[in-house]
Amino acid sequence: EATNIPEFYDRTEDLAATIKGNKNIYATSEYAKEYIDKEFSTNVGVLHNFIPDIKQKIGKQLKKTESKKLQFSLVGYFTPRKGLHVCIEAIEALSIDLKNQITFNIVGNRTESTKDYWEPLYNKTQKLDVYNWTGEIWGDDKWRLFLETDVFVVPSFDESCSRVVLEAMMLGKPVIISQNVGAKYMVNDQTGWIVKTGCVNSLKECLENIIENNKDK
Repeated sequence: EATNIPEFYDRTEDLAATIKGNKNIYATSEYAKEYIDKEFSTNVGVLHNFIPDIKQKIGKQLKKTESKKLQFSLVGYFTPRKGLHVCIEAIEALSIDLKNQITFNIVGNRTESTKDYWEPLYNKTQKLDVYNWTGEIWGDDKWRLFLETDVFVVPSFDESCSRVVLEAMMLGKPVIISQNVGAKYMVNDQTGWIVKTGCVNSLKECLENIIENNKDK
């Protein structure tokens, strides 16, 4: 990811030399470009990802389950960098009334190598019906859950772009991301919200506004 680019090149001398001597360097976001520029002072360009609009195609293929509750989803690896703990703390800080109006899907593989991080969070969230740990899902199951999701949450501390944001946008879904997610070039007033990185209160307030506005509709 962006912030560990300097460390990565320090461990890869040949690649570092190639980068420093090459003017045709491209990053996937302005966020990643910033860190390459800092280290190498190269003329780095940005090549944004292209995404097709597949909402209608997937919607015709799959039948989604309608829910009266607002569906939020966090998808990815369970490491501190991904910010799952920030998300859970923000949800725990919501009022009981607001919690009762949402389901928070947590999608990903609970590996042994990351158990020290995710297991305490998993145990903590078993006390409430708000959370739905799905495990790792693929194919139609994945796309069905994505269709059912109302808002994707990507609270990462460092993310050069974000495949989850790209996939959400492919389905026309809004996202909540942190300031340290490179895909913020895709987020505006029509497509989502940007919150302070690692700030529980900033994310909590964003969730509150979304839930309250949904209730008024």
